[in-house]
Amino acid sequence: MLKAESTAISDLLQQVVIDAGVAPGAAAAVSIRNGGLWWTLCGSSGTLSHISRTRVELGTFFDLASITKSLFAFSFARAVDRGSSSWQDTLGERVPWAKGTWSEHTSFESFLAHRSGLAAHIDLAGPLRAGQPWRQQDALKLAADAANPARKPLEGNTHHAVYSDLGYVLVGQALSETLGRPLCELLLDELAAIGVSELASASELEARAARSVAATERLEWRGGLVQGIVHDDNAFALSGKGISAHAGCFGTVDGVIRFATSMLDEMQGRTAWLTPQSRAILFSPRPGGTERVGFDGKNPERSSLGDKLGPNTFGHYGFTGTGFWCDPDRGLALTLLTNRVCPTRDNLKIRQVRPVVHDRLVELGEALRRTLAPSALPNEGPIRAQSGSDGHPPLGEPHGFAAGSS
Repeated sequence: MLKAESTAISDLLQQVVIDAGVAPGAAAAVSIRNGGLWWTLCGSSGTLSHISRTRVELGTFFDLASITKSLFAFSFARAVDRGSSSWQDTLGERVPWAKGTWSEHTSFESFLAHRSGLAAHIDLAGPLRAGQPWRQQDALKLAADAANPARKPLEGNTHHAVYSDLGYVLVGQALSETLGRPLCELLLDELAAIGVSELASASELEARAARSVAATERLEWRGGLVQGIVHDDNAFALSGKGISAHAGCFGTVDGVIRFATSMLDEMQGRTAWLTPQSRAILFSPRPGGTERVGFDGKNPERSSLGDKLGPNTFGHYGFTGTGFWCDPDRGLALTLLTNRVCPTRDNLKIRQVRPVVHDRLVELGEALRRTLAPSALPNEGPIRAQSGSDGHPPLGEPHGFAAGSS
């Protein structure tokens, strides 16, 4: 199959993201399902940082930030389906350091659905930042005791939705300890097994001597401009060059859009990587908020997704300026990756830009669908067809179903 680089997407990113000062660099893609296959348009623009002349390309790795939550939730579901864990296991049943904490009796499902009653965020890296002694177990206990003072308990030891990194921190550590493997290995192996391979930890980027990695923020306590190391301070403290369940994964636009289309296929039953129970737990909307397990949905009242993605859209944003979204009604997925926190997280222009980019990507995807024959990708105008060259199937490669099937 083929993927296609679109100058329309690259020009969009240059004008709306780069020239507008939203981020130094960006990459984006949109995939549409047509004739039983996925067809993808992608583009990139800008530079790796505000002081770099090196251009962003389709193979550039971005710090995905909280997209890692989606990657982890799928990986955790696979572990559950193999019997390595359970959605209803409680933290205290799995790890001894949780005994006596406020979260001891909270289920993994509640944590991953952001309905555990934990606070939205606490700083676990403070001692490191201050040059003081730091112990991982102390930080984990602090996270497990960080109850949200405004929590509203519901029946079954769950709470109203409050988006929180902390539940992912706890479940990720518990799974790693239970299986006796670093979380980065668990997560990346599960995703590679379904054909999503353009993802990496900081240690893997270092081992590959990866040259094209988008920088994030300038943090003096971390030695200056952060590049090739996770931006999130808590993930840096907890996992270093590895991956935490809430942040720490790097990915290319190819890797993220492939994950997005894979999740849409799984959600709609075209693949069977998960049991029906785990599929329902991951993708079903839940009362009391838009947050699902590993994913978020479209807020019908104040959505940042734009006007064209439908009401059943699901996906996730990342703090660094990343995101992906899947529209099951349109049979369409898209991703926008930026390093909007470079050189400072105080740059919030992306909030106004995301809806504009999303709407335009949907338009480009639908235009492709209208002109696309089931057997050939148009190769004229601003579209330049390319075959895969990274040793992996090109982006149009069907995931888990035969070519030509629906």
